Amino acid sequence: MWREVYTFYQRACREGLPFNCEREIGSWRKLFRNRYLLASQEGQKVSKGIPSNIYYEVGDLINVLLSNHMAKEMVSISGSGKVTTYNWMLKSARVALEFAREKEEGRFFQAMNVLVYSAFAVEAYFNHLGAHLDSNWESKERKLSKFKKLRQFNERLELNQDLSKEPFRSVMDVFDFRDALAHGKTEEVERQETVELSEDELRSYMIGTKWMDACTLENAARIFSNVEEAIRQLHKAAGLGEYPFIHYHSSAYSLA
Repeated sequence: MWREVYTFYQRACREGLPFNCEREIGSWRKLFRNRYLLASQEGQKVSKGIPSNIYYEVGDLINVLLSNHMAKEMVSISGSGKVTTYNWMLKSARVALEFAREKEEGRFFQAMNVLVYSAFAVEAYFNHLGAHLDSNWESKERKLSKFKKLRQFNERLELNQDLSKEPFRSVMDVFDFRDALAHGKTEEVERQETVELSEDELRSYMIGTKWMDACTLENAARIFSNVEEAIRQLHKAAGLGEYPFIHYHSSAYSLA
């Protein structure tokens, strides 16, 4: 079932939503919502053969597409909500990675997006975790470097991991990448190397910077996978459970 929905999802991303399929999408949305509620109540991953990343991407898309084709009216809403920012950043990285895998055109820039949003996700997760561990975290976190935060979490949660090894090595690497772009500057680069290249590759060869060298599909996939694994380990060690990627947002509101 999920393969059918995901195929539709990919087509809708490319071509837009046909106007004659609201009923079919509505039934899919009901199916996805019921499975989400069941998984939430059981405290488990979304199961029954639907990969979690596809589940959330398709589920969100179904809601967006349906809302674009429903009659709208002005309403007054009041309420509150909670947004789990690190999961939105991870989702942005995941979507960019899928596009990079599917299409060679623009792959360099999609890989760059994967790395940037992976770095944003880790920073956001550090603040999520820090607030859970320390009620005064907000007043302290800006005084701590990203690397010091990681070292403190490693010690306090008694992970005792070697941060020079994976998956935490990738966390350090993606922070370096993020800083290189956030504090970017024009650079003069010199290089001498012997490489094996095809004629087409030679035509597009560039002498680039270290951050440019990092923007490959292979590196982006490796970094993203290790960032997710690092978050899983921290999450579990903090007693927050084994599934840190389930919650994106929650809200409660009323209509006036």
